[in-house]
Amino acid sequence: MTEAVSAGDGLGLGSYTGSVNIRQPSVFSDARSAAWSVTRSTAQSAARLSTPPLPAPSAFVRLRRLLNVVNLTTPAGLALARAGRCRICRGPDGLVLAEGWSWTLPKAAAFTVGNVVLYRSRAAPLFRPGTGGPGSSPLLRHEARHSSQYAGLGLAFLPLYFLAAGVSKLRHGDPASGNIFERLAGLDDGGYRRTVSPAPSRAPSPLRHPRPRRNGRKWRF
Repeated sequence: MTEAVSAGDGLGLGSYTGSVNIRQPSVFSDARSAAWSVTRSTAQSAARLSTPPLPAPSAFVRLRRLLNVVNLTTPAGLALARAGRCRICRGPDGLVLAEGWSWTLPKAAAFTVGNVVLYRSRAAPLFRPGTGGPGSSPLLRHEARHSSQYAGLGLAFLPLYFLAAGVSKLRHGDPASGNIFERLAGLDDGGYRRTVSPAPSRAPSPLRHPRPRRNGRKWRF
């Protein structure tokens, strides 16, 4: 809009008559700004609903997290995750989830070092929480118990675990069924099938003689 302005007549400065352009706010720009604000607030609300906030960690969870930092198992797990180029995110119960482990060893779909749970991409659906909340994934509960074992044993957990796995392999044919650490973590939650070792057959001793049986008037051996 253009408006004529006359100034300076009463001040001895002469007279000036000109036009000044006064910009009015655009209706379309206001509507666009309002639409953008609504869209942004809707997206933020949807993100909050799709990712519910994690519950506050308990005293036990905080203590486990602290111990695994002090005994260097969690830093070791984070170093492995970065070396394996895993995608790291925060998990429930003070755990750190590292998805995308692609190295050949260990062959398991998931394993834990300190508070860091490393797993292959094909195992990602197993870590999704069920209807019971963030900690309702059986495999995640299993790995959380391993994290507690690290808190008690520190780096000594690794050689002790491999020793127990070797004994289980010799006695039961697999590294988990007789492994005390896997049993305490829960074989069913870890997806392991329980195997029963066959009872050893007793071979007859060569020093023992068979008891004779009487058949009529004769002894038959």
